[in-house]
Parts: sequence; structure tokens; C-alpha cells
Amino acid sequence: MTTLTNKKEIQLYNLAKNFLLRKIDSKNIDLEKYMHPEIRRSNPQDFSTIYKSILESAQNLQMSPNVIGKSISGIKGNIDPLGDSLNNFDPHQINKSIGHYNEKELFNLLKLKFRIKSEKTKLWFRYCKTIISSSIFLSKFESVQQFYEFIDQLYKSENTKNILPLLLSIEIDGYGIALSCDFLKELGYVQYGKPDTHIKDIFIAAKYFEKHVKNTIKVDYYSLQIFDMIAKSNKTTAYNVDKIFWLICTGSFYQDNIKIGSNKDEFIQLLNKEFK
Repeated sequence: MTTLTNKKEIQLYNLAKNFLLRKIDSKNIDLEKYMHPEIRRSNPQDFSTIYKSILESAQNLQMSPNVIGKSISGIKGNIDPLGDSLNNFDPHQINKSIGHYNEKELFNLLKLKFRIKSEKTKLWFRYCKTIISSSIFLSKFESVQQFYEFIDQLYKSENTKNILPLLLSIEIDGYGIALSCDFLKELGYVQYGKPDTHIKDIFIAAKYFEKHVKNTIKVDYYSLQIFDMIAKSNKTTAYNVDKIFWLICTGSFYQDNIKIGSNKDEFIQLLNKEFK
């Protein structure tokens, strides 16, 4: 990993934001409203909302929104129909009723109800492991307040903040650092960005680390530090940085129901010129 200057982080952020603003100049889109987690997801007061948030983030893996959400509801990413099979997303009740199942047994139960196609079993097995292990993890906490105290204790210290996603990835099967960050940032912990494939391609183009680095955990952990550097240098949040890069890469302005298409390749070409 290359140690970079404060000036470079400011340059990268401004390049990204100005690039995105040019792309939406004629679309009548208020970019600011995308820079914060949705209010309904911030600081939920019940375990069911937290548990559902874990399961929503768990399907944000590669083609999982199509495989999971679409197969059970007909809508990409929508897992609401699972609530009937998962005690209305109550992790304590899930842990009592299916916590002793393995992923294959749980999959067979869900397969009957949702008519899941057999060729999708690999992703579903992974997802079922997440359903079980995350209910076990949340059931360790007697109250929502106790859960937040655990999260906040690690989040509020610079020495442990980036360790928290790693710990969650150990506790929750099927989660890595990226999905852990996705869950945390949508829960309102805005000093996390999600180091997914898009983000890492941008960091590679900006010469933060080399393309040949294969250690996923190390690259993801480095990416958390990079998010921190960019956010602090620009006096903003990692969530803000993540969202700008994500909107460039996906072109999906979901709150306005507008899709402009991915501009990732064009932006990376710009970075390749700027950061030689």
C-alpha cells in the first residue's frame, strides 16, 4: 500500500464529485440527499429492524439481490416475504426455532415455500448460513441498548473502529469486511464505506495499492483506512465518499428512479491520467 499525501485525497474526492455533478447536470437530481443513510434505517429501536438490515446487506453480494430478493418477492433486493418464515425477523425467536438447523435443512424449508431453482443453491446455502449465524449473534444481546453499547464501544475509538467490521465478519457466516461495512453504514455508522469491487478498482486506479494484491482481507482492511483518509482530508464522512463512488459506478439514482448507466470505466480512465 502506498502512503499518500493529504493533497491527493482532496484531489481524488474533488475529481469524483465534480465528475458526478457533470453527469447529472441536466437530470434535476439533488445529490445531497444521497449523502446520508435513510432515516428509517438509522438507529432502529428493535432487534427485528437490525436483523433485517443484516439480511438485506447479506444479499448485496454479486448477483445475490437477483437470486435472493427476486426469487422470493419478484422484486430485486426485496426480502420482506421472508418475514413470515423468519418469525417476523425476530432473531431471538429464530435462534430458538431454527438455530439448531444447518444451512441445508433451512434451505430445504425455504425452497418448498419459494420454489427456489436448484441451480441457485450455492448462494442460498451461503445466505441460510447468514440467517442462522446472525440470529445467534444478535441473541447474545439481551437488549437493543446492549447491542449498541457493544458497537459504539468499538466504533468510537480510532484504535478499534476498523476492527469492528472484521469482528462482525467472524461472527456472521457469509459476511466479509465489505458486507459488514455495508450493514454498519446503513445502520447509521457513517464513518464506514463498503470496500466492494467497484471501490477497489477506483483505489487501484488512484494508486493506493497494486492490482496484483490478492489477499482480500488485507485489501479490504487497507480500503477502510483509505476511506478514513479521504473523508478526513475533505471534512466529510466515509459514507459520503462511498456514495459518490457508488453512484459513479452504478449510475443508479434510486431515490429519483433515474438510471444514467455506469460511468465507472470513464472515471477510471480519468484517474489513470491523473495518478500516473
